[in-house]
Amino acid sequence: MTILKMNPDEYSVSADYAPLLVSLVERYGISQQEFMSGLSSLDSVDWRNPATRIPLHMYEHAILRAMELTKAPWLGWEFGPLLNLSSHGFLGYAAMSSETLRDALELAVKFLRTRGTLTELSLFVEGDTAVIQLDEMVALNDVAPFMVESFFSSLHFMGSHLMGETYLDGELRFAFPEPAYFEKMRAMIPVTVLFDCAYHQMRFPAHRLDQKLRFADPRLARMAEAQCEQEMAAIKSPP
Repeated sequence: MTILKMNPDEYSVSADYAPLLVSLVERYGISQQEFMSGLSSLDSVDWRNPATRIPLHMYEHAILRAMELTKAPWLGWEFGPLLNLSSHGFLGYAAMSSETLRDALELAVKFLRTRGTLTELSLFVEGDTAVIQLDEMVALNDVAPFMVESFFSSLHFMGSHLMGETYLDGELRFAFPEPAYFEKMRAMIPVTVLFDCAYHQMRFPAHRLDQKLRFADPRLARMAEAQCEQEMAAIKSPP
């Protein structure tokens, strides 16, 4: 589902993610100079400054160029593991220091806009299944697979880290058709993956929501959440 509430040029993501994209491209033997040579629009923003926001059209251009140069249309699956807790700023620290998985996810729902206004997150329970749903706030078009695959991949690795488990059972649902490259990735993804669904969702046993996290620290969680509140107040978000 796409819910356009602002001018497309007003949607943005945190510049925290730009250096990570550069580092991923470099793993393919492509220099930062070569990558950036085709992204003249980024010269107008200080993308090395974590406080900077990168407009959607610039971030979209960077993603498409990364996939073109690497010849890896599945790059979102590789980008996700790079998005660790620290890459998500104060939201990452707030989630890491939460008491339970539910607490961490509720913070992500509340403060996702501090990391980007392109998508909106919701958390709910259907019977014995917990559902994390990601809705596009603006049409992501050709970069939708990259954005959604990297988001859910990041959640998987962060959840494994927070709970101290390498295996997390569940199911992924994507609203776009199955990409041609997915057959190459299927064996590496430990959960059931479905395409052409109504929504982008990560589904898993609801009892895991109450699982205690390894790094719970109520004091740190309160401090990080307060910082998130300040960031939210300074960011232009959909009404």
